[in-house]
Amino acid sequence: MNDLERSVDDKLIALLATDDRVITAAEIDGVLEQIGTVETGTEPVTEAAAAPPKRRLRRTKEGQWFAGVCNGLAEYSEISVDWVRTLFIFGTFLTGGLLAVVYIAMAFVLPVEATR
Repeated sequence: MNDLERSVDDKLIALLATDDRVITAAEIDGVLEQIGTVETGTEPVTEAAAAPPKRRLRRTKEGQWFAGVCNGLAEYSEISVDWVRTLFIFGTFLTGGLLAVVYIAMAFVLPVEATR
């Protein structure tokens, strides 16, 4: 890496010579074209491969108990479905049943995951 930086530096200094001026982007592009590509031994990462998969909240039929809402929430949040079910049960008691209404609403609103 140091050799590459030194090579770019030498070429840019040669462009400057003794003039008191600023190097333009076109000149930098020209120097980079002279040097060419650098083999790193790994394949370049494309933007599509680097982007994380798009997460969507949905119901999951596989392993469902009632409507698959807890499975979908567990998959979305990447935690165990047992924890999500436990939180829903305790939350339903703590909110006086309000969370059960939210669960039922989510069962109607969330799309069902397509089978894989």
